[in-house]
Formats: sequence, structure tokens, C-alpha cells
Amino acid sequence: MSQLEPMDCIDCQKTLKHWIEFQLVDEQGKPLAGMPYKLISQGNKKDIRTGMTDGEGLLREETLPPTPVRLWIDGQKLADEMELRPLRTVRGALGSKVRHDAKAQGHSYRYVKIGDLCDRIPEIKDWEEETPPKYHFPDQDTKGFRAVFMNERWVLEVCPFRTWVLLLHHQPEYSLVNAYNQGLMSVLAYANGTNNGDEDTKEYSGSVFHFFKEQLLDLSCLPNRIEKKDFQPIVYDAPFRDRYIVVEFIDTGDNLDTQMFYVANNKELIISWRGTASFTDGVITDLNFKPTKLPNDFIGKGRVHDGFWKAFWVGVEKTTTKKTSVFKDTKELAKDRKIFVCGHSLGGALALIHSVQLKEYNPCLYTYGMPRVFTYSAIIEIQDIIHYRHINQNDLVPGVPFEKDMNNYYFENGWDYLGYAVEALDSPIVHKIAPFKTSLRILTPAAILSNSMDKVKENDLFLHQGKTVHLYKGEIIYGSTANINSPINIAEKVEFNFYLVPSLLPDDSAIENFFPNNRQPNKSTSKNILHHFSGAYVDFIKEKIVSLCINEKNIFYKEKMQNFKDKMHKQKNELKEEYFNYQYFLKLEQKIGLRLSSSQESESGKRAFAYFSYNEKSKKD
Repeated sequence: MSQLEPMDCIDCQKTLKHWIEFQLVDEQGKPLAGMPYKLISQGNKKDIRTGMTDGEGLLREETLPPTPVRLWIDGQKLADEMELRPLRTVRGALGSKVRHDAKAQGHSYRYVKIGDLCDRIPEIKDWEEETPPKYHFPDQDTKGFRAVFMNERWVLEVCPFRTWVLLLHHQPEYSLVNAYNQGLMSVLAYANGTNNGDEDTKEYSGSVFHFFKEQLLDLSCLPNRIEKKDFQPIVYDAPFRDRYIVVEFIDTGDNLDTQMFYVANNKELIISWRGTASFTDGVITDLNFKPTKLPNDFIGKGRVHDGFWKAFWVGVEKTTTKKTSVFKDTKELAKDRKIFVCGHSLGGALALIHSVQLKEYNPCLYTYGMPRVFTYSAIIEIQDIIHYRHINQNDLVPGVPFEKDMNNYYFENGWDYLGYAVEALDSPIVHKIAPFKTSLRILTPAAILSNSMDKVKENDLFLHQGKTVHLYKGEIIYGSTANINSPINIAEKVEFNFYLVPSLLPDDSAIENFFPNNRQPNKSTSKNILHHFSGAYVDFIKEKIVSLCINEKNIFYKEKMQNFKDKMHKQKNELKEEYFNYQYFLKLEQKIGLRLSSSQESESGKRAFAYFSYNEKSKKD
């Protein structure tokens, strides 16, 4: 006698009265129609039901035993379709309208990833890891979705197969979003590749690989950890194929301690260089300001800061994971991508040199607190590079090396130590030491060999390249003693953070008075090293973005600006020339909001600001 199957029993046949429905929708509540499925009941694994979801994303199976079932969807078709579906703004279950509606209608509800439904691991373009992406495939296996309860509808909200991508604009006009996101990448350049903590903690969070390989692939929340700081970039969701596939981290270690990273997806290449972070950076690189003649195959004219030049080449000659040099790899990647380059401090200097190297591919460069790099003769050859050079308040680093021709007889003849001594003793700082000014200049070897020096000097000054952006704190002191230098009797001080982008008013006659080409802003006052930190730059920029894109913050921002205007008008006579300065600054301030609104015009921009704004409003004060 043959063995009976579970469903061969007459009494069991009477139990085949059960049914189940599944409705597949995306995060917007739109149905996943035409999805091939397979459903198997644990009560009879030989009874394999197949079909396709209808126009409402619905499937129904009847005559089932009262046992749990498993549902699988065609893995490739599901992955391909879910790459095209956008995310909802609010992450997490509480942000789901699908969940709310399903519960209201008495249906069962689950939020699932594509890995919870796939019948096989789909082909994922350029995915080289041994296991599929863990956020979208949490179990790393294709077990299907298991439903226990019968005679009801299960609404499955399927997470789109997407990734976070930095919102960036490749354009000659200034972009607040670029300033913020490229500023954050300049901060990230200070992190390590994987181990972002000390030797004991081995902290991974906030490292370069953690940001690009994990945070941007985790759709449960917005990325929020950069280096050792809690920063949230402005990102939008894109198909998983648009993720950053190339992630290279470079650290030359004991060889000048140059550090940088670059990443690329199929549309963009982002390059970020680290600023001063060690004794080697500060002494061997930063202070090695000897003006070195540029080779003909680079610019061919002018000179470059020797320490920056050497640190750059040590970095680009480093071998990548592709067994090629950074120099060759970034040039190859640049051929069919939009290029964004950035850096803070020393990193800004190296980013400028790299942008010159990639000049034919039209890089978009944003720097923060960078020193001077090239002399005048070189600057005039690279003026057309898109470069916005940010200065935070009274940051002292953009003032070095000094705006002067530092080439001298000793440098030309290989006596570098004497060359540095000559320039140090002939520096603006020494000239300000009045009691010793004369004696120091008499002792300067340059005076002894002045005739030789004159033959070498070309008046090729160290200057800045790029358009100035000044993050400036305005102050008006009023009351019984409206004198900023008076320690007493000051009734009140009103402040306002001005975001000054003079290129937004290129025809204003005041531009040359405050922002002369290739030089420091004339409104820069006493220098402050605290204004140089990379986080200080990002905080200033973020504060402006938040005040412009969130209604509640915008109301306060406008009130604060109006208050500054009112006090300014009341103090017109006392402010004198400063009154007209602030009039110009207010005109520039009113222009900056337009640079943000242009970022919100595209579909990706609208989504990016929806995510960013909601997240900022959700934070506790």
C-alpha cells in the first residue's frame, strides 16, 4: 500500500476552506502590479501556487489548509521595479500612511525589504561583495515572507531598492547646498578609512567607509555621522545602481602624512583632501613655503608653495585598490563624470592643485579656510576654474603665506634655510614689531645681498585663486556708549551673521572695496584661530540653510535681520562709514536665499529638502 500524503485524508480535505490575500504596495501606497509570485502552504509543500499580482498589487489564493504560508516574488523583477520607486519623506513605521490605512481597514500590515520577498538574489550592477547589501537583504537569504494568520488580507509595504546620494550642483553659480555638502566632505576627510577611533575603541562610525558603504545604504534614517561629529548632509534617494561604487581612501603615513579620499557613482566624482592634522602637516608641509617653479606640463608659468606641491604629489602617486595611481584613476573617472573637489585648510590647497590637474574636465571646487598656494603668474592661467573660497569670520589661515614675492637669492641658489630666514625676518609680522623693526632689517641677510636679491625678485606675489565667500558676523553696539572698544556703559549689542557672496552682485561698485580679486576681504579684522576649525565653517553654513528652508526658523531669521536694520538706521551717525558697509552686506544677504531656492526646483532637490527639513524640525531644541 502506498504512503498517504497529508492532503489525501478525507477529513483533511474538509479543512481546505481557507484563503489569504497579499497586497503589495510601495511607500507611496502605489501598487506593485504584474509581479510574478509563488506561494506554498506549510500544510502541503507540493501544492505550489503561482500567478501574478493584479493592477492593485493584489493576489488571492483559496482552498488552503489552516497552516502558515510563504510568499516569494520574482527577485529580479522586484528589484528592478523597486529601484524606480521613491521613498516617503518620514522614515520609520510612524511615517507610513500605508500602515495607517491598512490598520483602519482591519488588514494585517508589514513593512518589508525586497530581501524578505525575493525568490533569489537578483543581479545587482557592480556589486562585488560576497553577500547582498544587508539593509535590503537583512537575512542574507531568500526564505520568503511567512504569514501565520489565514482568512485575511496582508498589506505589504515594500521598501524601495534605493540609496542616499549627496545633492550637488555642477554649475558656475554659487550653491549653498554645494557649500554645505562639500564642506561636510572636507570634514569627513579628517576621518580614517575604517578605524575612526583610537587604538582601544577601534570606532568605525563616522569613518569614510562607514559613511559611503553603510550610512548611505541604510534607508531607515538619514546619514548623520561624519568623522566624530553629528552632521546630517542634504541627500536624496536614487536607484541603488546610482550608489557610490568607487570608494578609495589614501593615507601616505610617514611620507608627509597626506590623506584624501575620492568616491564615484555613475554620474559624479567627489574628491576631498584632508587639512592639517599632524606635526608633519604643520611643520614639514605648511611652513615649507618656498615658491617652487611649476613644470611646463602643469601650468608652465608662476610658482607654487613647495610644501603643498610635494604633499600633493605624494598623495596622487599612491597606489589604489585598483593597482593604479590616484593620478591615473581620478583622471580616468573624470572623463565621463561631473567632478566635485573640496578641502579645508591644507586640504583646500591640495584640492586646488588637484583641480588644476583636472582642469580639462571642468571641476567644481569649494574650499574652506585655505591658504595661498600659487603666485600671480600661475593664478592668471587658472582663473576660469570654478572655485568658491570660503573664509569664516576672522580665520587667520587664509592670510598665509603672506601676500608677497617670497622668492629670493638663497632659494634660487639652493640655500633654502637661509631663504626661509630671510622671508621670516622680512615678514609683515616682524615689520609690526616697531622697537625691533630697524635692527632686524639691518641684520637681515637680504639687506647684505640686496643687489643680488633685486635680480631674482619678479614681484610674483602669492595670491588667492577663486571667488570669495565671507561668513561674517556683523555687530552694532548702541546705548549710552556706542563704542566697541569701551569696557563700560555699553547698553546693548546686536549681531547678525552675514553670508557674503559678492559674485551674486557682480556689478555693485562696492565689490572692489571689500572683496578685491585674488585677495583677502578688507573687512577681515583681528585674527582668530577658533574661526578656522572645519566644524565652525559647516555650522555657519548649516545655520543659514536651516534659517532659509524651515518656516519657523525663517520667521526668526527675518525678525533678527529686521532688528539689525532698525538698530543700524538708528545708529547711522555713530556708525559713519560702517553704515554704508552694512547696507551693501544686507543687499548680499538678501541674494543668498535665491541660491537655495534654485536647489529646490528639481525633483531630487525637492525630495532632498523634504528629508532635511523634516529631520531638522523633528530634533529637540
